[in-house]
Amino acid sequence: MLRRTLIRRWVTLVVIASVAAVWLAAAGSAAAGTVTMISCNVGLVFPQPPWQARNTAPGSFSPQSANCASGGRLQLAVQQRHGVPLHGDEQWSTVLPAAMSLTTFSFPAEAALVSTSLTNHPGGGDSGFSARFVSALGGVTFIDDGQPAGGGMDYARRGSFGAGGRYFILDVNCATSVAPYGGGCAQGPNESPDLLDIRDFSLVADDDQAPAITAPAIAPGGGDNLWSAGSWVRGDFNLSFGADDATGSGVCSAAAAIDGVALPAPPGASVNPNRTLWVQCPAAMDYQEAVDTAAYPNGAASVRLSAADAASPQNVAAPSKTIGIDNAPVSVALSGPSEVTATAANASATVTATASTGPSGADIVCSVDGGQTVEYSGASAQVPVSGLGSHQVSCYAQNHAVDASGDPARSGTQTYGVQIRQPTAEAVTFAHIADALRCHRLTVLVTVRGRTRVVRRHGRKILVRGRTRIVKRHVRRCHARTVRRVVQIVVRRHGKVVRRRRVIRVVVLPHPVYKTTRRIGHGKTTTVSGFLGLTDGTPLVDRPVQVLAAVDNGLGQFTLPVATTTTSQYGTWTVRVPAGPSRLIEAVYGGSATAAPAVSAPVTLTVPAKVKLLSATPDRVPWGGTVHLVGQLAGGYLPAGGALVRLRIGQGRAVTTYGVREHVGGDGRFTTTYRFGAGDPGVHETYWFEVASLPMGDYPWTPARSRRIDVTVGGPATVRHH
Repeated sequence: MLRRTLIRRWVTLVVIASVAAVWLAAAGSAAAGTVTMISCNVGLVFPQPPWQARNTAPGSFSPQSANCASGGRLQLAVQQRHGVPLHGDEQWSTVLPAAMSLTTFSFPAEAALVSTSLTNHPGGGDSGFSARFVSALGGVTFIDDGQPAGGGMDYARRGSFGAGGRYFILDVNCATSVAPYGGGCAQGPNESPDLLDIRDFSLVADDDQAPAITAPAIAPGGGDNLWSAGSWVRGDFNLSFGADDATGSGVCSAAAAIDGVALPAPPGASVNPNRTLWVQCPAAMDYQEAVDTAAYPNGAASVRLSAADAASPQNVAAPSKTIGIDNAPVSVALSGPSEVTATAANASATVTATASTGPSGADIVCSVDGGQTVEYSGASAQVPVSGLGSHQVSCYAQNHAVDASGDPARSGTQTYGVQIRQPTAEAVTFAHIADALRCHRLTVLVTVRGRTRVVRRHGRKILVRGRTRIVKRHVRRCHARTVRRVVQIVVRRHGKVVRRRRVIRVVVLPHPVYKTTRRIGHGKTTTVSGFLGLTDGTPLVDRPVQVLAAVDNGLGQFTLPVATTTTSQYGTWTVRVPAGPSRLIEAVYGGSATAAPAVSAPVTLTVPAKVKLLSATPDRVPWGGTVHLVGQLAGGYLPAGGALVRLRIGQGRAVTTYGVREHVGGDGRFTTTYRFGAGDPGVHETYWFEVASLPMGDYPWTPARSRRIDVTVGGPATVRHH
């Protein structure tokens, strides 16, 4: 009688690995973890990957569906063609990834149940099957059915068994022959199947390899990767990397943090492990997240990447690096001399460029007069400028923090102008020619030869000179002034050398006399001269010179334009000064691209005031009478507080000041009176009156006095009409 053996089997691989979040504070990799696998695929048919099945018997073990989640069992039934016994074995094998190795095969107590039904089973005895596993450490039989006839149920050998290597084979064997049928596990028409029921089957393997974090590259979404951007960054970046663990238990989570603060996890950065596979998480995982560096303080920041596998404890790869963040604005300032006076042989200047930036530091890029740019390392640069003329220095600063395009932060371009000019000298003076030549005109008789003309004589042309003639010519003869000088001469007298005085006549050549002051009359004009040249004496030719004047009232305000002139081929110039009050006169040269401006020392032109005594009425008064005087200060420029005048009366050469008139203002007109004392009516005296101005610091006229007006005193008063 054939016997049908049903092998019911439930192989369960339990994942002990934790799926907790990966904390980025862990550095490096964790110690070797373990991975526990169950073979039960929910809703699928056993075997499934990573298992492979092999059958060596004429028949087959037919697997039926199982559901691990609902606690179902995987049943293996012995099938055969009628009359053909089934013998041999059924194998399920799995191969571990390269980075993993088996350590344990186990199932807990009361997890493997063996039962034998003897219904219609002749002779009793073994049911004829066993179960064992094979690893790199060898084979171990963990179930050997030896139930006595008569039926019953019992727990099989149980416990934990050591295993090793990368392969594991589960073998269910029906090699035992059962007499008298002569053919292994068999099933009769009315027999109940033998049962093999295994629960909580587990395989444990070591996994000591953390996921490999690949070198980050340009992020797919555009923009550079923060990890590979450089030592200093600014602006928006993507932080991306790849993790790979194809030879281990897979990558279950990937994360990143800056200064210990985790970045938001992008979709797909964490998955639950599949407990039915050795590679229980994806073999590779990509991570990408946008980072705004402006959200972090400027300075050094730690960037840490992390990837964890399915082992317990997890193997964690956590590389980190320190980057610099600098989102501070960049600016540059230029300073230095705007004008430099130098010689042609040493015409140079220096402009200082100073950058303001964040912690990354800065470099300065400058050019002079639009030429080639030069980069200066550091936040300060000394930019040399050379050559006479006007120069322009242009600079900008850039820091060491790059954005996603690889460009550093850059300031605006600042410009600074420098003029390098030679020093000039401007002199102004009142000059006149002293010891000028003495010239006079006279008429002289001059003999003039006749003109030649062509005449024909004897058939030939010849030149004949005309008659000479005497004509009168007006000429100008000049001679230098001579002066007598007493000199000492050395002579020999009687064999001795003696000194004697001799009077000789010496020619005095004309020469200019330069003065810094000049006095001219009221209402008169004069000339002023000057020289413009370099400090080495080289004259500046055809250069504009402006002559300015300041009223000599103590304020020194050079606001009166006198004239604008141009220097001669000798660098000299002369202009006429119009009439006016006392003034200070200076010459101003505005400079050029190569010559520095210059201002001369002032010279002083003094002009006396014009004091008018307009009338003294009456011109005949008795003793005890009063004379009314009317006067005026002409020329203007009266100070706001008025000017002072002095009233004088005299007789003959005797003169007396009898009063001072203060605060003469307006148009300068003033009036005053004088009263004579008592006297003999029969005596007549003549007195004169005059008015004189007094010196004042804010009155630009030197003291002067008016004409004298006579008044007769004595007898009865009469009025004479002028």
